Amino acid sequence: MKNSIIEPIRTYLEEEQTDYCVMITGKWGSGKSFYIKNCLQRDLLDGAHKKLIYIPLFGIKTIEDLYLSISSNPCLLAISLSTNKAL
Repeated sequence: MKNSIIEPIRTYLEEEQTDYCVMITGKWGSGKSFYIKNCLQRDLLDGAHKKLIYIPLFGIKTIEDLYLSISSNPCLLAISLSTNKAL
């Protein structure tokens, strides 16, 4: 998984502004969460002025569920307040 995902994420991180996010998909138990939480931070974000925001989609059935999950994330709320931008 590492080799096929690292370059698209690196490209995404190098963009100054985006109108999209990155979603990693795969079968349950394939190591997606482990990779994000344990490897991605080390491989791409060490020393960068970027913050990883992890939003699990387990149990999300509608766009409204996703919006509630994102809007209730304390990290995103802090970003919104510090930049004075609505999410």
